[in-house]
Amino acid sequence: MSRILFVDDENLPRQVARRVLQGRYDIELAENGEDAMQALSSGHYNLLITDIHMPGMNGLELIDQARGLYPELPCLVISGNLNEYDWEVALRDVPGLQKPFDMQEFLVAVEAALS
Repeated sequence: MSRILFVDDENLPRQVARRVLQGRYDIELAENGEDAMQALSSGHYNLLITDIHMPGMNGLELIDQARGLYPELPCLVISGNLNEYDWEVALRDVPGLQKPFDMQEFLVAVEAALS
């Protein structure tokens, strides 16, 4: 079963992700980039899903650090607060979804990132 790390500083998206992905994937949750890096350094994941805007380490910094450990780690970003230019910059090499997202759209994006 694929292992997914979902990172968001807001509780609601974490709980929604758990509800949607649990049973299909082994999902773990983190509240911030620092907790996510600790999880990544102690285990193997098949996918990192992260919010962009978080206090401390933002999602793009998290992706850079995570790929320092695991260069081939697939990543998916989610955010609700980006303008069009920021999306283009953020999504240069990483697929993403804007919050709130449709659950089916979320599942399709997760499956695509894992394949």
